[in-house]
Amino acid sequence: MGRSGTNLLMNPFHAGTRWFGAVACLALVAGVTTECGSTSGGRGTATPVPMATGTAAQTYTPNPTYTAGPLCYASGTATVPPTYTPRPSYTAVATYSPAATYTAFPSYTPAATLTPAAGAAWYHEDFDGSSPGVGWSTGSRSIVNSWRIGGGPVYNGTASMGTSGTSGGYGPFEDSWALSPPFAIPGSSNLALFWYQYFNFSAGGSYDGGLVEISTNGGSTWSVVNPSPGYAGNPIGWANAAFGYGTAVYNGYSNGWILTSVALAPYAGQTIRVRFHLGSSACGQTAGWYLDEVAIR
Repeated sequence: MGRSGTNLLMNPFHAGTRWFGAVACLALVAGVTTECGSTSGGRGTATPVPMATGTAAQTYTPNPTYTAGPLCYASGTATVPPTYTPRPSYTAVATYSPAATYTAFPSYTPAATLTPAAGAAWYHEDFDGSSPGVGWSTGSRSIVNSWRIGGGPVYNGTASMGTSGTSGGYGPFEDSWALSPPFAIPGSSNLALFWYQYFNFSAGGSYDGGLVEISTNGGSTWSVVNPSPGYAGNPIGWANAAFGYGTAVYNGYSNGWILTSVALAPYAGQTIRVRFHLGSSACGQTAGWYLDEVAIR
């Protein structure tokens, strides 16, 4: 900018800017000197405004100036959660009513070690009385287990151990047994196991039957024994639930009660258990197999 431009701004009384200077001079406070002159100059005399005197009641101290922090703006796209739909009201099912109370087979209690007595049976079980079959139990690898005490034919007394559990006989595809308590056979013994048996497998032809087994290791393994009289029936003609084709068994019909025995001399000095093992097919079932008056002598 040139010098003439500066004079125009600095000199309020310039011909072109007198109106500006007049306004500016009127706004001056007394005691302040400007380019327009002193307080006594100009077109009139300014009267000084007296200052207030005294002591302020209380100095006001304003609160610290609040400085707002930076504004934070969320970025991205907001995802609105889906509308909540409550589940339907829960309706409880009918109250469960348990089936009839299950009565388990009596717990197995091994018999005490037996000692032979002269002139008497070393062991005897007739399945009669108030506590029949002490130490005996039954088992099955099939759904059906027909072995029971009572309910079938008897040789002597009021009851026997037999397969009377399925409508008076055994069931289809059955693999089950009656199991004796353990017998500690004395050393150098000539004892033998005796029992009376009745069987009727006639409806099953050569497909159903039973055999006798002995275990010397508490039932971990079993060996088939050959009683006397032996397995005179037809061998298994077709594999059933328990035995393979050609297995020698008691089958057919015994035509009454038969006294049967197994020598125990091979087991002297050992503890044995005896198992009467039944197997069936689906070809028809009859009364099955029954034991009575079991003794060791």
